[in-house]
Amino acid sequence: MEIPEKSILHLYNGTPSKEHLERIGCDENDINGYKIEEIFWLNTPGPIYTTQTDNCGTGQPEAPNNVGGDESYYEFIFKQPLNTIELNEIKNVANVDPFGGYYFDGNDYWTNERIINWWSRIDTVIEYMTHRYEEELQLPLNAHNTLYDFGKGLEEAHFFGPTNPVPENYKSALDFYRHGLKEFLEWYMEYNNGSTVELDTLVHDWTYKEKLDKKLREFIPVKRDLLKEYNENQKESKQIKIKNRPNFWEKLKSVFK
Repeated sequence: MEIPEKSILHLYNGTPSKEHLERIGCDENDINGYKIEEIFWLNTPGPIYTTQTDNCGTGQPEAPNNVGGDESYYEFIFKQPLNTIELNEIKNVANVDPFGGYYFDGNDYWTNERIINWWSRIDTVIEYMTHRYEEELQLPLNAHNTLYDFGKGLEEAHFFGPTNPVPENYKSALDFYRHGLKEFLEWYMEYNNGSTVELDTLVHDWTYKEKLDKKLREFIPVKRDLLKEYNENQKESKQIKIKNRPNFWEKLKSVFK
């Protein structure tokens, strides 16, 4: 089982002191006060959590092993950081969130009772994330970019969600739920709350998720080639023509026939 490396263990026990916050590059603004109604339901228990974040799509590409997005791309922590690299990636995402929706004081909130209650609904979390995984696999490139005429011809504008699909991010979350989450939560309860608790065994049919994994393996090279083509087109012209977008979509749809 993976547990957090020694250099960040202080993050996982008790209320973070000013010294601890400074050590991870945070300050008192990253303390929320444990308002239960504000914690986003998809956050995995642990010291870091989100409330209301922006949905501009920076979190998932920048911290792909830890930050997830809901159907509107509002962000949450699906895996707590296990090393300084993951922690730094989360901090970078938190620092650019204009809503200031990332907090680092979850330890006092996550009692054993709350963790056990959250775990009792893990199947709902998995089903939701599997649905998001499927949706993400079906998106065309630049799905969240829209063509606008700002007076100088058609230009592409991006308002929400990652610029390109991130199905790999949802696969990463589901793989963690399947292979590491239960053991992590049991470790966390013992380390933070000082008691040994064995959670119920996770029973879930992963057949459909495995079918999506196969689609992802087919999707990755297509995505790579389309991105290359798109970037070449961008070099030729700064203006995006509408007729180019169906070409990308038709090529991507062929993967799922």
